[in-house]
Amino acid sequence: MICTTARSGSNLLCDYLAHTGVLGRPTEHFNPDIIRRGAFGRRFAFEEPLPCGDYIAWLRGQHSTPNGVFGTKVLYEDLASYFRFPRFVELMHGSRCILLRRRDKARQAVSYYFAAETGQWVHTDTPRRDPESLPYDLATLRAHLRRLVEQETMWLGLLASLGIAHREIFFEDFVRDPRHHIEAIAQDLGLPTDDIPCRASLREQGTARSRSFSERLKDDLLREIAEPPLPAEYKGLRLVG
Repeated sequence: MICTTARSGSNLLCDYLAHTGVLGRPTEHFNPDIIRRGAFGRRFAFEEPLPCGDYIAWLRGQHSTPNGVFGTKVLYEDLASYFRFPRFVELMHGSRCILLRRRDKARQAVSYYFAAETGQWVHTDTPRRDPESLPYDLATLRAHLRRLVEQETMWLGLLASLGIAHREIFFEDFVRDPRHHIEAIAQDLGLPTDDIPCRASLREQGTARSRSFSERLKDDLLREIAEPPLPAEYKGLRLVG
């Protein structure tokens, strides 16, 4: 189970894992928008409640690799709804968990902004809007950044409080040496690593414009920190700079 937040590089990691043919076919199996589209080979009637346990059993039966390995990706926003169901909790406790993080949170927030505004979540998606036309929106970028940081913090707290051992991977390290991480995941599952395929079909979506947004966002956040503090009151104590 890949435990992560949006725009962490999880699509790329899932693509590499799927191409091995032995490490499952992880994707966002618990995203209602994707379930509704019938992307997994079966359409579910949303007029009726979706039996969580039956759905998980069906996923494991239909979307495991031939060696029996099932992989999935869970964003924190999905976890918040599914975690109340025992079969999902059992799946999580019975899985080898991978916490995928991204060090450069500004670039992650910018990546989310571009994907959300254009609808281009992977490079093969047709954008509904030209990415080069997007304006720099500090308020929206700051909101995305805050939410992504909060969600990652919640993942860290949840895994620690449940005592779930997990492998931690940073996106920046993964892209430098994907084979090392793919082989480590295989070893965690007790699988041989000899001649394991290591390739992906997805490519980077970052552009000069999105990178310039990231640097500008960092500058703006640093500038806000450096501004003279406003008067504040804390438990009756008035504070000034």
